[in-house]
Amino acid sequence: MKIEEIMEMWGEDYHIDDKDLDNESLNIPNKHQKYLDIYSKEKRKLSDLETHWKVLFQQRWEVVISKNGKAPEHNIRISKTELERHYVSADEVLQKAEKIMNEQKGKVEYLKSVLSMIENRSFHINNAINWRKFVAGLG
Repeated sequence: MKIEEIMEMWGEDYHIDDKDLDNESLNIPNKHQKYLDIYSKEKRKLSDLETHWKVLFQQRWEVVISKNGKAPEHNIRISKTELERHYVSADEVLQKAEKIMNEQKGKVEYLKSVLSMIENRSFHINNAINWRKFVAGLG
């Protein structure tokens, strides 16, 4: 699922109808389950991508670091960390995989935020009800 689709769905679901607070309150578990299902799937996909990234990094490291079984030709002593940072991370295949993984992380973070907002809906609804009671002189 694309993040744009998730954002569009949330754009339709986030609004609280202040004329129908009781039904809004009753719909919280349904909305939570809907987004929790999506979150779980996307989180699992992220986990798979991270696992794939580790394997791909090792494979690309071997390709970049040892061209034809030889170390890269340069006269500079360079640490393994610097080698990975400057040579391996510049590999085009790794950059594409990292971009996909970062987009997936963004989706998971967005869904976490949506779930947090859904979890707080009952407080917002309760505050609206208490305000109405106060304004009506009942609170």
